Order: sequence, then structure tokens, then C-alpha cells
Amino acid sequence: MRCAGAHPGRQGGRPLAVLGHSLGGIIAYHLAARRPDLVSALIIEDVGPVMRRPEIERPVLDVRGWPATAPTREALAAAIEAAGVPDAAYFMASAVPDEERGGWRLLFDWDTMTEVQAGGVGDWWPRWLGSRCPALVLRGGHSTLLPAVLAREMTARRPGARLLEFPAAGHWIHDDDPVGVAEAVRGFLTP
Repeated sequence: MRCAGAHPGRQGGRPLAVLGHSLGGIIAYHLAARRPDLVSALIIEDVGPVMRRPEIERPVLDVRGWPATAPTREALAAAIEAAGVPDAAYFMASAVPDEERGGWRLLFDWDTMTEVQAGGVGDWWPRWLGSRCPALVLRGGHSTLLPAVLAREMTARRPGARLLEFPAAGHWIHDDDPVGVAEAVRGFLTP
């Protein structure tokens, strides 16, 4: 949406809060560093300023060649779980009936997903530290992409940043605890 007379990306000419999960979080703090005039606050969900080995054991989940179709929805979920995901629910949100061939298919391509993830690999400390707006970092207690030590360093090194951990959550905190995430964001953004 573009408001008349407003700068693109700003509601009524004001900077906005930006929430990003995983690679979206990296993009969010890159945006804040490059265009601080557009960003009033950051909410970063389960990603840090370093996405590479050795800090992150598996910065990219290589999903190339994983199953993208199956005769039933249940079979597709089972095939994805057999490929290495303990709970396929996140990916199954993008599963639809395949009207051309029958069965079920995913709306995305696994190879492209792997390439996109690879684009987030790197050392992004300068970008994370490159803005001064308030920041809330959300970390899942079972996260494999944001170790507790890195999350603490991330918020300690950046003025105006604070950390909120969700002990029972994994990487998809918004799925594991949607009410908790909504309350945390509301509390952070409400003066």
C-alpha cells in the first residue's frame, strides 16, 4: 500500500516497525542499516548476525531433491518427515491438491529454497550493528540457528536491543507459541 504523499515503505511518512523471521530477519536488519529512515523498530525472530560454520552447525538445510508431490496430503507430509524434518506442518501449509496430475504438491521448489538459504550465509555483524532503532530479538529455546550465546552477544553489543527467549519453542517461534509472540511484539511496540 502506498499512501499519497508518503515515502515508499512508510505509513503516512513515518518509519515502521519491521518484523523478520529467519532470512527475513537478516533482511530486516539489513534494511534498518541501509535505510534507517524507514525503520522505527526491529523484531528479529530466531536468527543472528552470523550464519555460517562453525558458529552455526547447519546454516543451510539442504532440501534439494526432497519430495514435492505425493498421492495424498498425509503421504506428502510423511515423505517430508522421512527426509529429515521432525514435523512437516510448516511445509504442509504450502501443500495444495495437484489438479493436473492428481495427488498433492508443494507450491515452492526445494532447490530454490536451498539457494535462497545459501544467500543468507555470512557474517552480518556490521549490518546488525548498523542501526540504532530499538530491537527485540526472539529466540527459540530449541533453536539450531540462534545459539543462546550468540543471542546474548547480539543484544549486548547493540544498544537498545533486548532478548526474549521462548524455552519450549524451536526455530518457528510464531508457530510454536503464537500467543506469546503476539504478546511480546505488542508489549515491545506499545509505549
